[in-house]
Amino acid sequence: MQMQCKWLLLLPALLMVACASQPELGGDEPGFSIVELEQRAEMASYAGAHSDALLQYQKILEKEPDNIAALVGVGESLLAVNQPRRAESYFERTLKIDPVNTNAREARALSWLMQGKSIVAKKSLDDLVDDGVERWRVWNGLGVIADLSGDYMMAVEYYQKAIALAPNLTILHNNLGYSQIMAHDYVAAEASLKKALLLGPGNARVLNNLALCTAWQGRYDEATNILSPVIGAAAANNNTGYIAYLRKEHLLAKEFFARAMRLSPTYYKKAANNLEMVNRKLALVE
Repeated sequence: MQMQCKWLLLLPALLMVACASQPELGGDEPGFSIVELEQRAEMASYAGAHSDALLQYQKILEKEPDNIAALVGVGESLLAVNQPRRAESYFERTLKIDPVNTNAREARALSWLMQGKSIVAKKSLDDLVDDGVERWRVWNGLGVIADLSGDYMMAVEYYQKAIALAPNLTILHNNLGYSQIMAHDYVAAEASLKKALLLGPGNARVLNNLALCTAWQGRYDEATNILSPVIGAAAANNNTGYIAYLRKEHLLAKEFFARAMRLSPTYYKKAANNLEMVNRKLALVE
């Protein structure tokens, strides 16, 4: 088993979805004005009820097919449910009406990024920066692209710019912490991830990265304790052992893999494969 070092960017989370209980929106009541439909759509979107938001925005488009706010709203709702290709078409429609619309340009770039089109996404985001646009999603998107290309120091700079604009978003501090881990700045990474936990207590992705950061500093038992409630004790010991292996502490790695095997028969194969790997390494140095 190899350590699952996901940086937890979760691209749909670029959209910043607030969480609350879903509103009671009712069915197909007739007679709502454009303004009322917009209010209902915004309320649903804020609550994370993206299907409801999509419905309200589509009702607006039935009345006004070129309504820019509704076109962008449909696109954003589709991004939020991980349908970037469909979302892109709505942003394109918007930009045919208003070629300089900042909301559509930003969201279209994010839709490209979610589709793996990093080159065109970066150019679009860079163009927004050149035009003086200061938005956290722009900087976060550029950070994601820098991470994907392995330029972790540049990613750190981008995430720091995003945090300056939106200092209370867990995802930004988490992304920053991951990039700092990959840049081997573990002390700074730990501080960033602890800040992320203050903003999002119990966040599993942050805890995973914090355990990773702690293990890379040689605090293996602490890392295992952080990770065990998230993925289980067997997997936590296996993952910690893998970091110990990467740090060339092979005897310690062997202990963690053996413990993982004892803790969970279902985890036997992964831990056994890792134990065999470390035994081969130890045999080479004997």
